[in-house]
Amino acid sequence: MITTLIEYLKFLYWGGYKSLSFKSLWLSLQFKECGVGLIAKSGVRVNKPKQVSLGKRVCLDRQSSIFLNQISGKRPIVRIGNNVLIGAYSSIGCSNEVVIEDDVMFAPHVHVTDRNHTYEDISIPISRQPAVSDGPVLIGRETWLGYGVQVMPNVRIGRHCVIAAGSIVTKNIPDYSVAVGIPAKVIKKYNFEKSQWEKI
Repeated sequence: MITTLIEYLKFLYWGGYKSLSFKSLWLSLQFKECGVGLIAKSGVRVNKPKQVSLGKRVCLDRQSSIFLNQISGKRPIVRIGNNVLIGAYSSIGCSNEVVIEDDVMFAPHVHVTDRNHTYEDISIPISRQPAVSDGPVLIGRETWLGYGVQVMPNVRIGRHCVIAAGSIVTKNIPDYSVAVGIPAKVIKKYNFEKSQWEKI
């Protein structure tokens, strides 16, 4: 508690107050956990903030949303690390678990979900059929998701990856990779022996 208070006072001293708003302050009190320096811009929506944990210096850009819906016995959880930017009009849908590690950056219109609708029964509209989750989503630290990227259920994106604009991620992406396309495929990896990115 004392450490958190000291960090918050440091944040204000170094000019953090300039980025604060009533909405940011109010939202920071609603979350299960929230580090100092939250910026929540206009139109941000979070339906179950008590099931969301945020690190320090998180920015929820305008019209971004986090929606959690329980579809099984497991209580859905969203965990967002430090220095994370959720871009404008981006959305996170969670019925299982979504983890976004430190220093991740979303461009606008990114969509991350760990759930999907069933459609097998053709006598019932898909909107009335049950949702399912194939597994949690994890986005590794220092990763950049370009404009309009879609991340589907049961996917792990590794550390320091670039996912190109418009890509749909349906399978795991290893650390230090660049992935492009629908579905996203790795086109470059970092070679630590040569200290350079290489096409594959």
